[in-house]
Amino acid sequence: MLSNLTKYNFNYEWIFKKASAFPLDKALDAHKDVNGRYFYEKEYVLDGWKEVSLPHTFNDEDAFVSRIADHGSEYDRTFSFYRKNFVLKKENEGSKVIIEFEGIRQTAYVYINGKMAGFSENGVAPFALDITDYVSFDEVNLIAIATDNTSSRNVNECAAETPNKPDVEPGYYSVKLTNNTVIPEERQGTGFLWNCNDFNPSFGGITRNVWLHIKNPVYLTLPVYSNLQTKGVYVYATDFDIAAKQAVINVEAEIKNESDSHADVSLLVELFNHKGEKVTEFTSTNALIPSKREEVPPLTITPEDAYVWDEEQKKYVAVEEEDKVLPTETKSKNVYKLIAAAAVSDLRFWCDYDPYLYDVYVTLVVNGDEKDTVKIQTGFRKVSYDKDKGLFINDKYVWLTGYAQRSTNEWAAVGMAPDWLKDFDAKLI
Repeated sequence: MLSNLTKYNFNYEWIFKKASAFPLDKALDAHKDVNGRYFYEKEYVLDGWKEVSLPHTFNDEDAFVSRIADHGSEYDRTFSFYRKNFVLKKENEGSKVIIEFEGIRQTAYVYINGKMAGFSENGVAPFALDITDYVSFDEVNLIAIATDNTSSRNVNECAAETPNKPDVEPGYYSVKLTNNTVIPEERQGTGFLWNCNDFNPSFGGITRNVWLHIKNPVYLTLPVYSNLQTKGVYVYATDFDIAAKQAVINVEAEIKNESDSHADVSLLVELFNHKGEKVTEFTSTNALIPSKREEVPPLTITPEDAYVWDEEQKKYVAVEEEDKVLPTETKSKNVYKLIAAAAVSDLRFWCDYDPYLYDVYVTLVVNGDEKDTVKIQTGFRKVSYDKDKGLFINDKYVWLTGYAQRSTNEWAAVGMAPDWLKDFDAKLI
């Protein structure tokens, strides 16, 4: 079992500034430094920036002092800027570098060393970017992020200019955005179909945790489809024998080979109980997988048919009619899937009165060496439903009661609740 040293907490040592203009091209120009440089350039001269840690929002103050109408329409909605310097060890040169965001509301434009590495309009959903081609090793790198928390109901007039859909498609009259990306003017102001203030007030900023992953060129993928188009490692149980305390534990793992040659790979699966004692281990069969690397990671995976031309409004609008949208593509890209499974006895099944969890370590073995490990904490339980009798867990009828902790907890004074505070809230219940 490898210790997972390839995932780094990226929440600290950020600096922040709220933009005073809108949309993004105007905000960029409004905050040029004394030498005319943009905030995402390494040589940018800082003036009036604030040190912050993540999760962070700039609405923690105005949401507290101002009356919030319509569940959150009367606080600042605009762009904000973040910068962070980081150094990658020389010994990691040749590795894959992936930045993972648990969520940024609403949109985010991510620059690495002055170049746009990708953008997201997922709101509260996670996304990640492969930034390998944008970073250097053994020297200072800069990550700079512009966030936009507009595009919601009852917002001020500036929201009509929201640049939700940057693109480089020909044939559009475009407003210059960065050195390598443009925003079609006709697509500014397109709303988000998923957006709802009632349960997710639009607090702006980097509102979730951020992680940096350093991986071997042959590696286990992350369970983040946007923008990586991968699904990671999945652990689940089948073939339950509740009376015998037995089930088959299954592991499905996506693997990418971005090395220069074929790789002989297999999986080692280790199951540990709450005391840290190994319950069992098993392996997959070996597989020889070819090298396949995407030359240029996509800036976004937003489908083109998400927007259509509205002749009356003379602009692109979000598609609302389901029959006009092509089937959603969720196939992982350039991956090889390995499967390992084994029958395990003397299991302690998860249930409502005993929510027992195991630690499952899935290690990728490449050419005989352990190269990557993912730890998944999970429980195993059999669930069935009878329309006349109700819900059954482990063959026992269960009447469910409880409460649903909201995924955001974006409240005045608290701002963005960190994980420990959410855990404390659950313990109080």
